[in-house]
Amino acid sequence: MRLGELVADIAPGDGPAPGTSADVEIAGLAYDSRKVGPGTLFFCVPGEKAASSKPGTEVVDLSETAPPIRAPYPTRIVRPSITVPAFYKYILVHGYVSQTGRVERLHIVRPVTPAIDQAILASLAGWEFRSATRDGVQIAVEFLLSIPISGL
Repeated sequence: MRLGELVADIAPGDGPAPGTSADVEIAGLAYDSRKVGPGTLFFCVPGEKAASSKPGTEVVDLSETAPPIRAPYPTRIVRPSITVPAFYKYILVHGYVSQTGRVERLHIVRPVTPAIDQAILASLAGWEFRSATRDGVQIAVEFLLSIPISGL
């Protein structure tokens, strides 16, 4: 399989241009960086490594023995006033919900246009959440938000 074929299902019409990384043949998969070779697609498995001691790189323990996490819940949603081309099915946004329920470090994973991306980020900055909790303690969580175009 070629990388462009894999990306086509995730972001139709948004993949790399022919003659670039789209033409790379994927010969294998690896989640251990020591086993990566030519044609290997490297991926990460959440919780595979222990938490780092560096700030901002904590790994949430999702093992069976870990206390459950109560997910954050939006309490205020701000919808952008935008028109997105019909061939887009959804917009992906990566970010964090802080311990206080504010969104932080937002990044559009699948860009549309600079103006639309900025409008989406501006509206998301106005969202507020009930914080995620573990054992009754508020915690920050990372998210990947898939926004269907039909919902804008």
